[in-house]
Amino acid sequence: MARTTARGTRKPFDRHWPIGVMAGCVALILVHGTLLLSAAPASVAAARFDSLFDQRGEPYHDQPGEHRYKLVVFGYTRCADICPASPIRVREILDALGNESTFIKPLFVTLDPQRDTFPVLSQSVAALDARILGIRGSPEAVDALAKSYGITPAPQSGTVRSGIDHSPMIYLPGRDDEILAVYSPAGRVPAIVADLRRQIGRARARAGGGAPA
Repeated sequence: MARTTARGTRKPFDRHWPIGVMAGCVALILVHGTLLLSAAPASVAAARFDSLFDQRGEPYHDQPGEHRYKLVVFGYTRCADICPASPIRVREILDALGNESTFIKPLFVTLDPQRDTFPVLSQSVAALDARILGIRGSPEAVDALAKSYGITPAPQSGTVRSGIDHSPMIYLPGRDDEILAVYSPAGRVPAIVADLRRQIGRARARAGGGAPA
């Protein structure tokens, strides 16, 4: 629910991702709730995040010995179309996983790093869910990462980055950035969670087992 301060000013989440858009996204999910995709070829590996930064401005990298899997979504904070359906779905997936959510590292990669500065990204993502980590970098680095996921961001008008066509999908890369599955934000949460567990189980079996965290 949108909230205002005593002076009536909106919080960053309300300013960048209006509540009306959220309602529309939720309606889309309810109407098309049976859609689930998980057919990513196991041989496809995405680019690493080494050249990018988290929302605090720190270079992003997985900690040594860290075995969490990622859920990756792409978008931008001023998106007034398909965002924030994907991050909302990620939040619901994490809630459904319960304690197992500690095995998952959710990432929101902005496709508009020029306007999504570190403070903007940090405030907007935190307003959505504190467990999701915002990621940004140079336009070149972000585009390279997006293209490795099969995404080619395209401005929707003559104004650079005024609106960006992009994928609403949720990606599950494995420990070595192998893309294990791709989910639609319109998929039912129980089905996504079940498939996510299955995909991680298969990846662990191929890697010789071991604790996921």
